[in-house]
Amino acid sequence: VDAVKKAEDDNCIIVRLHECKGYTVNNIEISSDYNIKSWSLCNILEEDISEEFNENIIDISFSPFEIKNFKLRF
Repeated sequence: VDAVKKAEDDNCIIVRLHECKGYTVNNIEISSDYNIKSWSLCNILEEDISEEFNENIIDISFSPFEIKNFKLRF
């Protein structure tokens, strides 16, 4: 986890993660003690780049050294 912060222009939390070992990693599950109402992938400018998923757990994969940003709505 590289960063957790409030979004600049939206009422949600931005979480930034990256794969730091140079491996392909499949089926990572990300969850929270708080109920995640929905989430989406976003770019560094916090613009959505995927559809919004109405799921409490994020199931995602990473390529070597890949950076991913998520918008979490609680």
